[in-house]
Amino acid sequence: MKKYLVSALFVANGLLVTAHAQESTAANSAVDATNADTRFITDNLFIYRHAGPGTNYRILGSFAAGTKVELLNTSDNGSYVELIDDNGRTGWVETKLVTEQASVRLQIPQLQEQILDAREQVIVRENEITELQQELATLKQQNATLNETIADLQRIETSLQRQNTQLNEDDSLNWYLKGGGMTLGAIILGILLTYLPKKRKRNDQWM
Repeated sequence: MKKYLVSALFVANGLLVTAHAQESTAANSAVDATNADTRFITDNLFIYRHAGPGTNYRILGSFAAGTKVELLNTSDNGSYVELIDDNGRTGWVETKLVTEQASVRLQIPQLQEQILDAREQVIVRENEITELQQELATLKQQNATLNETIADLQRIETSLQRQNTQLNEDDSLNWYLKGGGMTLGAIILGILLTYLPKKRKRNDQWM
């Protein structure tokens, strides 16, 4: 009976030593976590973390779904990885349960923030579009005013051209009338000269 008790105590002592060594290894791994690769637990409810690379090692606890962890070690066959979370908890889990992509639980806040940023950008663009539309309306109004001014100037130009043409016609008529008057005066003067008495020559010849 004593031999069984001694054997049991010896085994228990060995297990305690092994556990202590594993905890020491986990502590040292936690110190080097800053140099580890970031990973994420898949979106299962939770997964158990073991003291070593296999299910035959004791369970230390669990990692919640979507937990951000750092990769510390990989088993020889690559089927298990040792991880540490932000709280310093370490453990081995199956490699297939770890991903390099953030879980949906972590992506949702990021997506919501992106949606808010997108909405803000949409509001900014809508304000810019409104301002551009107002500027366009102002330019259209200015263009219409300029077109009216051009039309007024064209009407004024047409009126001035007509007045100039009329003045030229009046000037030509005045010159025509003046020329006709002078011609008529010359004719009348010629007629009057024909009716004037002629001077008789004196006959001073001696007989």
